[in-house]
Amino acid sequence: MTELLKALLFGIVEGVTEWLPVSSTGHMILLNELVSLRVSAMFMQMFLVVIQLGAIMAVVILYWNTIWPFRRDAETGKVAVDKETISLWVKIIVACLPAAVVGILADDWLDVQKLEEERRALDLAKAADECKLLALTFEKVAKGDDASESEIAEMFSQEDLFEYNFFSNISMNAIKLLQENGGAQWFARFMTGWTNYSQYLSNGLVGGDLYSDANFRLNVMIKLECGKIITRIANLVADGVSASEWSSDEAIAKYMANAQKLNSYLARLDQRNMPAFPANTSDGSPSYIPENCYFMMGDNRYNSLDMRHSYDYKLIPITKFDELSITYYSNMEPQFVNRSKILGRASLRIWPLNRFGLIK
Repeated sequence: MTELLKALLFGIVEGVTEWLPVSSTGHMILLNELVSLRVSAMFMQMFLVVIQLGAIMAVVILYWNTIWPFRRDAETGKVAVDKETISLWVKIIVACLPAAVVGILADDWLDVQKLEEERRALDLAKAADECKLLALTFEKVAKGDDASESEIAEMFSQEDLFEYNFFSNISMNAIKLLQENGGAQWFARFMTGWTNYSQYLSNGLVGGDLYSDANFRLNVMIKLECGKIITRIANLVADGVSASEWSSDEAIAKYMANAQKLNSYLARLDQRNMPAFPANTSDGSPSYIPENCYFMMGDNRYNSLDMRHSYDYKLIPITKFDELSITYYSNMEPQFVNRSKILGRASLRIWPLNRFGLIK
C-alpha cells in the first residue's frame, strides 16, 4: 500500500512538471532520492518512461481533432483524409527521426565510453583494499568449515566462472559459498588472488601493454560487482531476510544494473579491441608482420569478422594474471596471410578520397 501511495505521488509530480519548461524526469529522479520506491534499477528506468504516458494521452485527447486525419463530410457523409493533417504527421515523423537515430546510436556509444573511462580511472590499490574487505565481511557470516585444497579447487569450474553464468546464478553461488565447506576460502581467493598485481607491472601497465592492462582492470571491475552482490546476499541471509525479498533490495538492484553494463561490454570485447600483434618477444621487444604478408581489419570495428578473429569461440580467462579470472567466450585469434595466398587483386581504391580511382 505504501508503494502505491509513493507511485501516486510520482504521478502527481509528473503530471504537474510535464507542462513546465523543466525536466519532469529530473524532478522524479530528485523525488526518488527523498521518497525511494522499493524496486529494481531496471524497473525504475521503465517506470520513468511509462509514467509519462498519462501526459502523452492528455495531449492526444486535447488535440484529437487536430491530429486525427479523417474527416466526415457533413453533407455527403463520406469520410475523407485531411491533407493538412497528413502533412502535419509527416513533419512530426521527420522531426523525430534524427533524435531517434542519434539516441539509439549514441546511447550505446556513450555507455561504452563511460565504462572504458571508469576502467582507465580504476585505482587498483583501492580496488584491492575493497576486495579484501568484502572477503573479510563474507568470512564473518559464512557457515561452512575449512576445506582441503582439492575441494576448494573443484568448487567452481571455468564454465561456472563464465561471466554471464556467474551473474545469472549469483544467488545460488552466494548460498553455495555461504553453506559449503571451503566457501569462505574460495571467495577470499576469488576476490584477492589478483591483488599482488605489482609483480606483473611493466611501464606502469599490468602485463606491459595497454590490451593486457585493460583486460586485467575489466576483470577486477567484474569481480567487484560479483563480490558486492554475494556479500550483500550473505548479509541479508544473516539478517533473516527471505529470498523473495532480495529482488527488491536497492543495493542488489544497483549492483546488478552495473553487472548488466559490464556484461554488454564483455559481449563486444573482441570486436572493439585486440592484443599486440604479432605478440612481443619475451623481453618486451616488438615483433612485426613478415614481408609480403598482410593483416586486414574491417572498417566497422563493432561488426567486422576480420583477420583479428577465427570462426571458432573458446572459453578463456579475461586475464592470465589472475588464477581465478572471470572467463568469456572469445574468437580473438589474429593472423596474417602471405601474398601468395591472396586470390584476385584490388582494382578500385575508395579511400582516402583524394586517392579515389582505379588501381593500375
